[in-house]
Amino acid sequence: MNIRISKRMSQPDFQGAFTADILKAAANPSLISFAGGLPNPVSFPVEEMDAATNKVLARDGVRALQYSGAQGYPPLIKFILISALRISLLQTAASRRLICSRQS
Repeated sequence: MNIRISKRMSQPDFQGAFTADILKAAANPSLISFAGGLPNPVSFPVEEMDAATNKVLARDGVRALQYSGAQGYPPLIKFILISALRISLLQTAASRRLICSRQS
């Protein structure tokens, strides 16, 4: 079997170059990119995240920054469940767990 690949794919740092090209293209403000997990910066709730971060750090300090069990940070789990129930996103008991994806 004769497998042919492009010269670009046979470069030692193919993935690094590919990622750099994606990021370069995504920097173009006239392009909406669905590659590389790059959401539109306009959608970032910066002020809300700042307020939430300050509130959590003031209340829980370094405990909020520490790695916790595989289930996640208990106060955050409780907050997400209550919020989801409030907007009828979930129709379950608060004792149930949200199932989330995580990267290894």
